[in-house]
Amino acid sequence: MDIFLQQILNGLVLGSIYALIALGYTMVYGIMGLINFAHGEVVMFGAMVTITVITTLMGMGINLPGPALVLIGLLVAVPACMLLGFTIERVAYRPLRGKQRLAPLITAIGVSIVLQQVAILIWGRNYIPFPQILDHDVVSIFGASITKLQILIIVLISTRPSPSPTTPASAWPAACCPTAASCTTATGWKVAPAWSTGTSR
Repeated sequence: MDIFLQQILNGLVLGSIYALIALGYTMVYGIMGLINFAHGEVVMFGAMVTITVITTLMGMGINLPGPALVLIGLLVAVPACMLLGFTIERVAYRPLRGKQRLAPLITAIGVSIVLQQVAILIWGRNYIPFPQILDHDVVSIFGASITKLQILIIVLISTRPSPSPTTPASAWPAACCPTAASCTTATGWKVAPAWSTGTSR
């Protein structure tokens, strides 16, 4: 029984990580009507920027609690990912709006490969582990083990905000839908259902 429960917890943790990444895919596809194959690379860039900031601060002898170091890393990584995503959309995707769907699809694959090679040039080919700065205390649940960090991951995906398909356009974030007219993409997809459920109407 404890082995079965352990596998359930492992699946929840791993599935929560996949779900956080899939949320980004769903939002991009719902708004732009484009499968952004470079989304994983953007997430990877954010992780690497976070690790770089943390290791740099630790190398400078700045002794801060682990959560504080992670927060500082995220405060740098989030704008970096925003700038990267903005650049990708302007340079690679926007010129292809209204074109055949195969063109942006191939472009997305190309952008993914380019970002992978850029990351190799910056950080090298070897694995870079995340610094051991967070609490990894183990909690036992009916014989199964789970860390507090894993519990946090599950809580984050379980409590993520998600607009309802019936939410009016005026209540959506201005960055995603500046005007009511812009809430319908060039492909005719409605943002609200696609953003919240990954489907179209």
